[in-house]
Amino acid sequence: MVVVKNAEGRDEFLGVCRKHGISKLPDGRKVEREEQVMRAETERLQALFIVFNEGGSFMTMAEGDEEPIMLDLVDSYLVTRAAGDSFWLFHKMIGYNNGWQHAHTIKVVSWSQDDVWFLDLVDDRGRRFHIELIMPETEPDLVETWRRWQAYRARHREGFAQIDLTSTCALLWGGRHEAAVDGERLNCF
Repeated sequence: MVVVKNAEGRDEFLGVCRKHGISKLPDGRKVEREEQVMRAETERLQALFIVFNEGGSFMTMAEGDEEPIMLDLVDSYLVTRAAGDSFWLFHKMIGYNNGWQHAHTIKVVSWSQDDVWFLDLVDDRGRRFHIELIMPETEPDLVETWRRWQAYRARHREGFAQIDLTSTCALLWGGRHEAAVDGERLNCF
């Protein structure tokens, strides 16, 4: 019997089962059902980030007892997968078109949300992240920066579509797949 003890192993194991046409796990559960559960959980968690993706947000990070530091405005958040009690969150800071140093993935092992405008995360390294929706009343400069960033993205839509596709391919499939943007086939890496 195969025993999978962690979320990464579970996700990988389901993929191997699917690849080899195995439809049931050793304990009798169906592979397809387990994949559906993981997809549903990923979608449920992604819904937490809708307000932040649409309205703009900033993120701070703190390690240990240190004071939080402002990371920057975040362009978008994407839950790439959820398994067990954790999920992987890919976030792109504004300016991510200038290099990979502006895009990060963290493994979230704990989160809380006391208000729809705030979200607190803890990653597998014990770092604390605070996400906060930007508000015109309290952060007018950040709101203006967000507005300018959105206008810039809109003016360069095609370039951002290719960057987004490439980064998503790299994240989800190891960068070895082809995909299409507006009918044009692109190789991811």
